[in-house]
Amino acid sequence: MRETGRGRWNRPRAHNRWCPSIVPTEGARSGWSSPMVLTGGGVAVFGLIALIARQATGESPFIPREFLRSSRYLAIVGMSFVVMSAYLAPIIGLPVLLSAIHGLSALEVGLVMLPRAILTSLCGVLSGRLTDRRRVRLPTWIGSPLMLLAILGLSTYAGSAPWVIAGLSGILGVGFGFANTPPAVAASCVDRCWRLH
Repeated sequence: MRETGRGRWNRPRAHNRWCPSIVPTEGARSGWSSPMVLTGGGVAVFGLIALIARQATGESPFIPREFLRSSRYLAIVGMSFVVMSAYLAPIIGLPVLLSAIHGLSALEVGLVMLPRAILTSLCGVLSGRLTDRRRVRLPTWIGSPLMLLAILGLSTYAGSAPWVIAGLSGILGVGFGFANTPPAVAASCVDRCWRLH
């Protein structure tokens, strides 16, 4: 039987209210000093401190210390963070923009964001195949300029018609699909080589 009110069906939603991932959207909606934003930010800071402490003092750290002394590995990880940050920012910001500024409904916002989701999935598979055949450079050189173009376009034409935003969002999805796989493959190769030695 489905429970209502304060039943168990509402508990996951209550737990999600304090997740760090809701900080950007909740900050834009309720203000950066709201309890949810402060709690979510505190959870994120606590998690980061715990990770740093584990990394510094643990006998088996989350990231092997040999990796942290490798400039190539640090460059790969840094690129992965940059790519993911550039992709997540529009995912969080565009629905807010489309609903608050353009006045679109939730269904219309979903339709505008649909090309990005489809193209990300398709191009991710293609990028994996290219990475297997041509290594990591070709997909990276395809995806990175497309992501840059999409970010600049979304920043410049944020007030344009929804179909323009959908197109730019789709370009972002193509770029991310190509650029996201190579750093992960390169990092796994570094890890495999380290374990063999």
